[in-house]
Amino acid sequence: MSAEIILAIALVAMCAIFNFTMFQYVKEYRDKTNESISYTQNELFKLEDKVRKNQQSMDAILDLHKNRIRDVDYQFTAVTEALIAESKRQRDYNKSFAKSIRRVANLAREDKNAKSAKKK
Repeated sequence: MSAEIILAIALVAMCAIFNFTMFQYVKEYRDKTNESISYTQNELFKLEDKVRKNQQSMDAILDLHKNRIRDVDYQFTAVTEALIAESKRQRDYNKSFAKSIRRVANLAREDKNAKSAKKK
């Protein structure tokens, strides 16, 4: 074999080795990149799940507070209505009591007038 053929074979062999080496390097880099992407995606899914759970918790807490506010509003309304009713009842009672006192005062006045008329 001539030296040129040996050099050509060596050059082709070196190119093949270089290509194979580069192919392995690119394959390893791609595999590591894919692993990294996969890990990142998994972490993103975990974070999304946490965010969704936190949002659900916040929604539940918000609903709870809304219900508590509604309950307090109902209680406040009920107490207010009861106070208004009691105030009306007290007003009616006071009017009735005032009428009774006026009647007693009128009777006492009439009795006094009657006694003074008898004395004369």
